[in-house]
Amino acid sequence: MIKLARAKAYYSIGVPFEASWLPRLRSVAPDIALVATDAGIEKRPIDFHSHHGTVSEHSVDRRAIADPHIWLSPPLVRQQAEHIARSLRSLLPAHAEEISRRLSLFTEKLDRLNRSLHQIFQQKKGLHFMVFHPSWGYFADEYGLRQEPVEFAGKSPKPAQLAELVRAARADGVQAILVQPQFSSKSAELVAKEIGGEVVIADPLAADWVENLQRVSLLIAGAAGK
Repeated sequence: MIKLARAKAYYSIGVPFEASWLPRLRSVAPDIALVATDAGIEKRPIDFHSHHGTVSEHSVDRRAIADPHIWLSPPLVRQQAEHIARSLRSLLPAHAEEISRRLSLFTEKLDRLNRSLHQIFQQKKGLHFMVFHPSWGYFADEYGLRQEPVEFAGKSPKPAQLAELVRAARADGVQAILVQPQFSSKSAELVAKEIGGEVVIADPLAADWVENLQRVSLLIAGAAGK
């Protein structure tokens, strides 16, 4: 907190803890610029599995469980980058031209990535994939896919729930099951074995963001093509 108090700006993304934590930061750093990089982005409700299947936006409170994983959608990252650049130009007016130049280069890179991923999934619209923790909703929305969470209300599935997941996976033609390296892959491996699918390690926090999205996209599409 002491180090943050000396910062010129804090860039938020809308994760739940920020709602209570940012006012505390403001209290110790009244001059800090708090920049909401998710401003103007309509949040989707986070998907989670219930005993009756994947809960939809019509049965949840968007404000209570809005999905924060906007950084997994290139078009949304483009919006975030524009917010950041606008703030930096204000904070560093002497470098405004260089900031704008770098923003232009970055958005071109984002647009190329987005076109590439759309091409990968061009023939895969409506494809279902399973994911232990539902981090990939905005990604799925952008490319016409559907994520189905493995966890039940944030917990690993019990044996009876695993059987339900296997039935759902077979009915929806699921072939790829995404797991984060931060979570156990045991449940995903059991489901994959039953349906003849593949477990794909997909880290939403991977350092090489572009390479990660390309790799995960190719693995999802490749598993579906087998």
